Amino acid sequence: MSGTPGSGSGEPDEIERQLRASLSLAGATSAHIDDLVVSADAWREAAGAAGRTLARPVMTAIVGGSVHAVLRDWPITADEIAKDRAAIRSAVDEGGRAV
Repeated sequence: MSGTPGSGSGEPDEIERQLRASLSLAGATSAHIDDLVVSADAWREAAGAAGRTLARPVMTAIVGGSVHAVLRDWPITADEIAKDRAAIRSAVDEGGRAV
């Protein structure tokens, strides 16, 4: 997958596929509203569809100029837990602060 989920062709199935891939990879995804080729509401609906396909609960929100989707039960599998811990370690190693 490349680019911002929702910034490609604008086809609902393609946007849902992009969101599903991003959510599966990192448990969350976001996009700047100005970069979307669909409305923020359509993006949020596609995120909900992605969650249903994954059989996972999804929460969406618009904050400032961005739209966000988060798997509410992330991390749940051993692989997701490992990815989550690695991301936290990376953020701390780069001088960031874990919150």
